[in-house]
Amino acid sequence: VVLNGTSGNETAELRSGFGMLSGANFLVTVHTSENVTVNGRGGSDVARLSATAGVKDTVIGTSTYVQMTTGTVVNRVNNFSSVFIAGNPGESSDVVRLYGSASISETFVGRPTSIVLNGGGYRIQADNFRWAYAYGNGAGDKAELYDNAATRDWVVADPTYARISGSGFYVYARSFADVVAFASTGNDGATLYDNAGGVDTFTAEPGRAELAGSGYRIELRNFRYVTAQSSGGADIATLYDNPATYDRFEATSEYGVYYGSNFNNRAFGFRTVRAISRGGDDRARLYDSASLTESFLAYPTYARLIGVSYERQAEGFRYVTAYSSGGGDQAFFYDSAGNDTFVARPFEGRMTGAGYDNQAIGFRRIVGNATAGGFDLAQLYDMALAWAGDHLQAQANWAKVSNAVVDYELWAVDFDKVEAYGSDVGVDTKEIVGALDFALERFGSWS
Repeated sequence: VVLNGTSGNETAELRSGFGMLSGANFLVTVHTSENVTVNGRGGSDVARLSATAGVKDTVIGTSTYVQMTTGTVVNRVNNFSSVFIAGNPGESSDVVRLYGSASISETFVGRPTSIVLNGGGYRIQADNFRWAYAYGNGAGDKAELYDNAATRDWVVADPTYARISGSGFYVYARSFADVVAFASTGNDGATLYDNAGGVDTFTAEPGRAELAGSGYRIELRNFRYVTAQSSGGADIATLYDNPATYDRFEATSEYGVYYGSNFNNRAFGFRTVRAISRGGDDRARLYDSASLTESFLAYPTYARLIGVSYERQAEGFRYVTAYSSGGGDQAFFYDSAGNDTFVARPFEGRMTGAGYDNQAIGFRRIVGNATAGGFDLAQLYDMALAWAGDHLQAQANWAKVSNAVVDYELWAVDFDKVEAYGSDVGVDTKEIVGALDFALERFGSWS
């Protein structure tokens, strides 16, 4: 059965076994078990299609037509500017698929109980479908995805698609260049994947996260748990804290995670991960890779742990601690313009000053540098082993305590005063060469 409209404004209603078309001066109804097609001919035509309870309903919608298949019955409307499709709540098999047009910039809005594809000149809305899919078809297409406020929901997305799902719903958007997902509960989460062939940037702070690259952008709002996965290359992740709370950043060669009372943002596989503290006495812990040789550089306002294939940065943290699992790892400390104190023991170093506290644990070579100003003090301690003596060396602007057997080095460079602490009578040795540019004070036995 085919019903043809006019150039005026008409309304059509279709469901299995029934069809209706009405205009300003006419009304046509059809009761039939056959397929019904209604053709719009202009004007602001509106169509309403209804699913059938207990039967699988499948809907396909485009900018020019919407078709519903119920069992063997196929009902269709062509060239209607507005189409409303009513599903049946609780039906587990009903599916709707909406397709964009390459010549139109479309916006897709997906919610647990309703989806809308809007192309300016047309609009399709489908309510209460268990499975909902939308397909963009142009660079200007945008998608918005919303959670169910009553449940814990999850987003999974990459440059080609995004989906949000939870108890009783599944909304999928593919080929939309710009995607924004919204959470309204405290436990929603998201997993994002990068473009394997490009350079991608991940930025996250409490309440907002974004992964972007060539031709795509994925934004998350108010998700508590966010994970971004990089497949390699020169990808960069930047993580921010909540300035009003005490938060923690932890990083290894594989990942970085910044978390607090209401957020948990993770970056896996990124070559560079930056964590930026904006207040709250935050603490950062950086862990090396057992298979690489790394360097730790610690300044009063930032610190970096660098390996051949990765870099981890902590900026603005009051407390930063780096951990080495052995090998030839080195730690370098730098002072502030004020008065600073550097304390170094075998495989452990720490520099403190106004507003910062940097520490390195497990590093074979530890170097403290004091060139920024103020009165700086260095304290170097030996290993305290009777069978393996330590050696103190001092010359010009530097002092060093080392042990060839245990294989460690502690350096103090350009300090105003250096205190060297020996603990083994008759074992520790010293070597002072020429006049020193700093005050050297020895404690214990340095023969």
